Amino acid sequence: MPPVLNPQLSKVDGLAFLGLSLCRKSDEGHPDSITHQTVFDLNEVIDRKYEYLASTNDDGWLVGGGEPGPPKSYKLPAKDSAHVEIMRIGTYNPAWGGIAEKEIVDVMRSGKILIPQIEVLPTAVVANPDTPPELEIRFDMPTAVDFANMKAPLPHNWQLRFIHNQLFKHFQNPSRFCPGAFHSTIVRKAEFRSHQHKEAYFAKCAAVLQRWAIDGPKPLNNGLWDANGAPLRNPGEYNSGIYLFTDRTTVTHFFPPNFLPPYDTKDKRQIILSFLAEEWDEKTLSWKRARSAHEGFSISVDSSATYDVAGTAMITRYVPTNSAIVITDHHKPPVLNPQLSKVDGLAFLGLSLCRKSDEGHPDSITHQTVFDLNEVIDRKYEYLASTNDDGWLVGGGEPGPPKSYKLPAKDSAHVEIMRIGTYNPAWGGIAEKEIVDVMRSGKILIPQIEVLPTAVVANPDTPPELEIRFDMPTAVDFANMKAPLPHNWQLRFIHNQLFKHFQNPSRFCPGAFHSTIVRKAEFRSHQHKEAYFAKCAAVLQRWAIDGPKPLNNGLWDANGAPLRNPGEYNSGIYLFTDRTTVTHFFPPNFLPPYDTKDKRQIILSFLAEEWDEKTLSWKKARTAADDSLSSKILEALDCGNPIEKLMG
Repeated sequence: MPPVLNPQLSKVDGLAFLGLSLCRKSDEGHPDSITHQTVFDLNEVIDRKYEYLASTNDDGWLVGGGEPGPPKSYKLPAKDSAHVEIMRIGTYNPAWGGIAEKEIVDVMRSGKILIPQIEVLPTAVVANPDTPPELEIRFDMPTAVDFANMKAPLPHNWQLRFIHNQLFKHFQNPSRFCPGAFHSTIVRKAEFRSHQHKEAYFAKCAAVLQRWAIDGPKPLNNGLWDANGAPLRNPGEYNSGIYLFTDRTTVTHFFPPNFLPPYDTKDKRQIILSFLAEEWDEKTLSWKRARSAHEGFSISVDSSATYDVAGTAMITRYVPTNSAIVITDHHKPPVLNPQLSKVDGLAFLGLSLCRKSDEGHPDSITHQTVFDLNEVIDRKYEYLASTNDDGWLVGGGEPGPPKSYKLPAKDSAHVEIMRIGTYNPAWGGIAEKEIVDVMRSGKILIPQIEVLPTAVVANPDTPPELEIRFDMPTAVDFANMKAPLPHNWQLRFIHNQLFKHFQNPSRFCPGAFHSTIVRKAEFRSHQHKEAYFAKCAAVLQRWAIDGPKPLNNGLWDANGAPLRNPGEYNSGIYLFTDRTTVTHFFPPNFLPPYDTKDKRQIILSFLAEEWDEKTLSWKKARTAADDSLSSKILEALDCGNPIEKLMG
């Protein structure tokens, strides 16, 4: 759980913070990116061409200009949001554990917080402990402070701890914390192509950092930019200060330095050392004495870890020595041909479960109303302590301030049936026109889609994603042509046809059929987790009473407008460029009833096989005649959540 000051009074997780902005407009990034610094080009430590990485989160590259979107990239288009958090505020609602925005601005403008001229130097590129990891560029203090020698140089990046400690002493709101060592997240869910590719990536980063280190720390705001990227109205001699962010994409205020160089005078050095003399202990939520250079301590690097100035072991970073790089390997996406899958992308064919809600984003559209996914989320944070900055992806999405303090975004509830990747065949994808032509040609049989959610689970990531699943709860009875087909059979039926037709290198399906509810779910306690899954179990039991339902029950097209030529059956599938961008709707062309001999034979022929992600080949599907099938299915699906007992 995030080390907030008072977990009981921190009611709602939020993203507002005070920190540095490292964003920089780039021809390779999003055209709407703004610039707050040009001294470090973070494109030098990312991998836009996916030479080293196989896949990343749907956010893609958060720095270096951000993600431009198609056709340059097939991640969520987004501006550069490179930043370093110094103090997380959470929300601007004191009742939720936050601080009113006006109070923060007034304090920062009052002079109560001394803001030195910010001059920083990146010190490491690391993989954090998440599974899969996030890649971060760090701004550590590489040496301890020499408290005995007033003339000794201050460590690089001392300004960050100096400001952090002042903020932590002044603001006592319950949601206050700092998310780990000072860093900027480069990318999330980083999956390397191989161990050798991983080694090569970190070697590349080490070379860049060594070159940057030659010139030492640099002032960030070297172009005199205000919060919105426009020129400062009244710049001074020193202008590298800090910013107030509502979230990583929304910078609202700039606070210039008010504690100016030089910093080697007796009075100023005493002030600096007084604030560096302590460190905040996240475990005890209290202050402790900082280590000094005269306690025989300095940064040490061995085969497994680096250490911060307090001697606390951290995760491994790459340094230009023979030290080992220890980064947990994780299962890479099971693409059809990893060598020819050149660039990771998000385009896919699947279902849309999005639904406009008064509790969500006003721009959300509706593609179904049979399942209200607000019933399986936790907007009030009664059960969860924190989530990813995306917040709730379903149930209407995230409305943004003042209703929520996550990234404002439309509902993007969906179920992937086949990931395409990109629309660039040279990158391992398929041209969009080819997909549309095939889907409209009748070569892929699309039944009337009627589904039933079967489980809410936590996936194997650390911290986990919460997913609502659409499994086949029983095996197919191939011996009895009149036996009912399992719930959700349509998904495997379409999946298998798509996998047999399309042979592009980047083709895969991201796990069991599911819709991601939220990422990086941190529960308040084990009891809260149990209670959350019990709540979900009750909802699923109620939904199960009526059985599977057709999704597109309102005759909606891809853009949420009414279908121009609806038929009797209209619950089909969609083509997505990414989870927020639905471009085409393909209605059913293989219509009920499904108990005739001819149709049942077609259905069973496509359900007779399953795609094996490990061997990248087809295998025979299990049948209802398998004595041990039920127990094996439950074992395979078990994520340790009581909700899955529903499937027994």
